[in-house]
Amino acid sequence: MADIGEKSRLGPVDLRQPCAWAVVKVVQTRLADAVILIGGAEKTEQAGLTAAVRGKPLACIGSFGGAAAALNDRFVGSPTTWGYEKKQTKSLLQLQEPFSDIVLKTALKIAWIEGAPKLFIIHGRSADRDILKQYLLKHVGRVIVLADEFDPTEPIPLKFERYASSVDGAIALLTPDDVGALAADPTFTNLRARENVWVEVGWFWGHRDRGKLLLLTKGEVTIPSDLGNVEHYRYTSSPEELANEIQLFITKLRSASEAE
Repeated sequence: MADIGEKSRLGPVDLRQPCAWAVVKVVQTRLADAVILIGGAEKTEQAGLTAAVRGKPLACIGSFGGAAAALNDRFVGSPTTWGYEKKQTKSLLQLQEPFSDIVLKTALKIAWIEGAPKLFIIHGRSADRDILKQYLLKHVGRVIVLADEFDPTEPIPLKFERYASSVDGAIALLTPDDVGALAADPTFTNLRARENVWVEVGWFWGHRDRGKLLLLTKGEVTIPSDLGNVEHYRYTSSPEELANEIQLFITKLRSASEAE
């Protein structure tokens, strides 16, 4: 959870008021990267529901009863309503068992404190790469950018294949770094991503599965028709505009890795 002191950014909170602790719980949950609940009563339930509604990584350890157990029962009964995949039900049920190292490990995994997906960033020349990298480092923790992996003796194609084979998924930034046109009508140009971006997108699609690839397009960059069914979204100035879509993609990767 986030430190209570961070609430000061929103102004003072009088903890003597009946609703003050409820406000603190909501603020803490909004600031937290992940939430784990153990036991608890009404305020704990409120924190859990807030986390679930906001899509925060959440694990309710029901070993000791209380609000955590009640919430976990609710999630088990209707997992997709609360952002869980049906295949995660088995893991959620494990959280209701007597407390043990296995229960703790399961909770850390469900809350993404351990085992978060590792992502590969495919990019061109735009500085948007650094914006996306910092966002993913904050919210995921494991990111690979090929340009950051220095190895002067290894050819780039081999280095790309080695790192791309080691990740759980890839996010491709399609930024307007080039222009192109049909030879029959060279006066009509389109904004395009760099050629190396499409080569790497095609490799990842062919070798790792289309479902593990997310395309983020800046502005009106042209997408080849063959890639029309790959999940893609457009942003205007920063990839952080698509934070919700990125988080949903990461959630799908996490669910897929748990099922394997």
